[in-house]
Amino acid sequence: SDITHRLATEAALRTSEERFRRLVSMSSDLYWEQDEQLRFSQISGAGLALLGERLTAGIGCHFWDFPGVEGVAPEEWIHHRGQVEAHEPFRDLVFQIVGGDGERRWFSSSGNPLFDEEQNFLGYHGIATEITERIRAAERYRELAYHDSLTGLPNRRLLADRIEQAIAHARRHGNLVALMLLDLDSFKAINDTDGHAVG
Repeated sequence: SDITHRLATEAALRTSEERFRRLVSMSSDLYWEQDEQLRFSQISGAGLALLGERLTAGIGCHFWDFPGVEGVAPEEWIHHRGQVEAHEPFRDLVFQIVGGDGERRWFSSSGNPLFDEEQNFLGYHGIATEITERIRAAERYRELAYHDSLTGLPNRRLLADRIEQAIAHARRHGNLVALMLLDLDSFKAINDTDGHAVG
């Protein structure tokens, strides 16, 4: 029988798989799969170089039992577990894990359920993308928003936030709040003449 069409289909499939493997290897992402019991059955991608044996130790584990995964609040695990047990897609589950070099890294994971032609649940597949720099940038932004860039001391915005919290706490507990202001005479003149660094 003529198998030309079948051979062409198989060649196209091999080309597609090779393209996918190259794409995964070029990113810092991880590609993962889980079986119908929601246990990891495969983890691959360039992120393995960052995390090494830490990830391969997770084969056969549920996400919420994965060794070394931190930074996920208990209520987030409950929500995630509910989603995957209901076989729903999930997006942006953020977690941290310590790599083989001892550095803590942040990842965001998303996954989709897999079904066969009869709609029987087969498991999940998805990706985890490293977002360490994005998390650090957000932390730096928060630091800049609430601290003076020159001295590193808390700024007026943080003071206002803490005063609001203190007043709310005092109201709840029937207490009083006191605020003491210190003024340094002629301090503005030092800043104006010698600069903020000297001041």
